[in-house]
Amino acid sequence: MTTDATTKPTTRDECPHMAKLKLDVACVPCQTERYQQAKQHYAKLKTKYGLNDEHTLTAAFEFDYHLITTYRLTECDELLTEIYNACKSMYDDATASASHEPCTNAKTADQILINHMLKQALQRRQRFYTQVLQSFAFLRFKQARFEESNEYFERMQKLVGDHERLLENMGHTYTSIGQVDKAKDCFQRALKVIDAKVAVAADKKANEEEFHIGGILLGLGMCERSLGKNKEALATLEKSYDWYKSKHQNGDNSILAKVGGHLADTLMDVGRLDEAEKHYREAVRIFTATCGEVNPLTSHAIRQLGRFLIHTNCRDEAKKMLLDELERFVKVDAQSLRMRPVIESLHFLVEEYKQSREQKKRQTKSLKQFLNRLLHCCKIAKESFTKVGLCYPIAQLGKMLDDRSISDEKRRQLLLSLEFESIVHFFETCQT
Repeated sequence: MTTDATTKPTTRDECPHMAKLKLDVACVPCQTERYQQAKQHYAKLKTKYGLNDEHTLTAAFEFDYHLITTYRLTECDELLTEIYNACKSMYDDATASASHEPCTNAKTADQILINHMLKQALQRRQRFYTQVLQSFAFLRFKQARFEESNEYFERMQKLVGDHERLLENMGHTYTSIGQVDKAKDCFQRALKVIDAKVAVAADKKANEEEFHIGGILLGLGMCERSLGKNKEALATLEKSYDWYKSKHQNGDNSILAKVGGHLADTLMDVGRLDEAEKHYREAVRIFTATCGEVNPLTSHAIRQLGRFLIHTNCRDEAKKMLLDELERFVKVDAQSLRMRPVIESLHFLVEEYKQSREQKKRQTKSLKQFLNRLLHCCKIAKESFTKVGLCYPIAQLGKMLDDRSISDEKRRQLLLSLEFESIVHFFETCQT
């Protein structure tokens, strides 16, 4: 895997090892290599041309793609903040130029060609602003800052209108903040946009296959499950899973694990536990193969399986799995680390520690090792949470919570922080 690091990466989602590894996406080492290539290519063009240049911004968005797909969210935030003003400036300049375009009464072939080339150049420069809004929306979504994510999508909607992929993304964001009715409306509007486009297409079947139906079905299935309509949700999620299966027949792809996890949740709801377990374990396998062991998506899949094992009373396997997962999860990028999942895993592990301590009536060597591993995880997590402004000293937390002017979202985050600090204090007390 040796390539010229100054050369712009070409194919995003393929690598020479896919067939051997039975993947339908580039392997993790190749993803890392392309991230490094894209980083160096962007730095080179930024030095050569500056930020206000089409070549530089094109390279920046290629770099952004590799950052967001590999969950390097801190670096991604820095990149988008750096290029935002350049993208906005290009949009403003292009919009102003479009209002007094030369050759408005073009008659000759040369004049028409010049006009066409000018329009393309203006559209290309305007598109950078749409791209940076979309990239910020995706980033905020992955940072679990869902309200901000939707604000970017709404700004983008004012520029491009009701596009099916935009409506799908807005729907998933609304789902994440519990606004199920709004989410469902977005998904249904996305389907109507697709139907309208297919209706005017010459080859309706071929045209229909171009659209991202699977993601919309996934969103609708999640909405139906949120509304307690498990039978309908199961049917919709199975359609989504089958759609993605048909698109990724060459091997594993992380989207199959994502849909499979939601399908497993619904199968567990309706009591089809054997099928649910199969999908949970398959999701862990696929995410590990396509994203690596130290990745938020892999960690989430392991937590889902761990929760299932607790539900089916396989607590010993769940205990080992969730502790191993926690040790990996706390190593992810600080902006990828979510406090609530950490707390959920810690609560279960606290109960396991208490039960073991009560059964053995004393602090054994194995319990001490278990406790030390948990404390080490808490230490690393606390450093990351503090780095991104999610953790505060206990005394400061009390004062902040007494402030009635803080938003509900901020209060929820402070209460989570307090809960995390309480767990850490419990472990520290047990150690003494």
